[in-house]
Amino acid sequence: MEDRHTECLKSNRDFLCSNISLSTGLLAKLTKSGVITDEHLQKLLNIKRNDTTKAAVLEFLTEVLPRRAPEAFNLFLEALSKSAQKHIADHLKKWLGDVCSEDAGTFERLRAELQSHYKRRLASICPMPWQQDTSIYLNLTDVFVERQLKLKTNNKGDERIVTMDDLFTPQQTKEIPRRLLIEGNPGIGKSTICQTLAHEWGKQSCGRHCRTLCVHSFDLVLYFHAGDFIDEESVAHAVQKHLLPSDCRITTSELQGVIEAKNVLIIVDAFDEANAGNRTLDRLIKGDILRHKTLLITSRPNFLQNKLSLFDSKFKVEGYDKEEQLKHVERYAAHQNIASAPFESMLEEESIIDLCSNPLNLTLLCLLREEDTQLMITRTALYT
Repeated sequence: MEDRHTECLKSNRDFLCSNISLSTGLLAKLTKSGVITDEHLQKLLNIKRNDTTKAAVLEFLTEVLPRRAPEAFNLFLEALSKSAQKHIADHLKKWLGDVCSEDAGTFERLRAELQSHYKRRLASICPMPWQQDTSIYLNLTDVFVERQLKLKTNNKGDERIVTMDDLFTPQQTKEIPRRLLIEGNPGIGKSTICQTLAHEWGKQSCGRHCRTLCVHSFDLVLYFHAGDFIDEESVAHAVQKHLLPSDCRITTSELQGVIEAKNVLIIVDAFDEANAGNRTLDRLIKGDILRHKTLLITSRPNFLQNKLSLFDSKFKVEGYDKEEQLKHVERYAAHQNIASAPFESMLEEESIIDLCSNPLNLTLLCLLREEDTQLMITRTALYT
């Protein structure tokens, strides 16, 4: 739930506990819309039966509603309006309007700046960033291959395969995950996943076609490299320094207010490259700051061993399977407007077949094959 909605419930708690009726109609609408589960319903009814309605309302306001999906607050208002308690919904809407009117202009400016930044800066992939002068840029939309992820389902190490569409889907606890970790080896595609999420948020809406919570569910997406937080005292300061133009007149205090008020996804790539002395990032992971915002971290394996318990969802991205390898070379060939056959045959060459599961290696192999379609690529050619 957004911080402004949480603050609204907190500020109006006495009013709500005194005025809400947990009627059969209200509870039925909350259940039907998914705001409460059958388990929640039974617990609230037991409290109402054994204690008081006020106690049951307090339980709902403090322990149930704030932990549900971002849209739960608006569904709650809708349920109130349809169960003869519209005056309560109107009271909460007025409170929100009075508090948030000042932030509306700042939010729209910030959103526009971020979307412009992501559309411009994240549209291409640079497979060889260490050669800036001669580097090749590939269109992200044209070449990106949707990745499968392994989700750790319990403490025994059991896993199941999920898609990127499932990143923000509630798992065992049925609550929206707020701290997510994606681990994988170098070159496996972690950064490209982050870049794709931010770019997709920046360029369009899903039009409600997604079956699950997606990146477009967030009001704002803040995309950082882990090093962006070093020596920054807050996320707002990092936004101002790394995501906004120097002549943007949004202050850090205004940024902080918008971040606290909105449903925000913070993407932080490459924890393993900049974790030492990174106090702000450490506080983010622990939930000491922006606890109710969604944080997605990527890292090479084993750099967060002592912090795994802080993550609600833990994913592992592994190498391409045969189908993904074929998609990769087909999209590369189409992007370069050349035949795909030489690249497809490359996937069967014994000397490099085990390298093709790594997206970065496979891109480099494609570059070599494009230079000379008759060249038999060796490991030596790849690394020299």
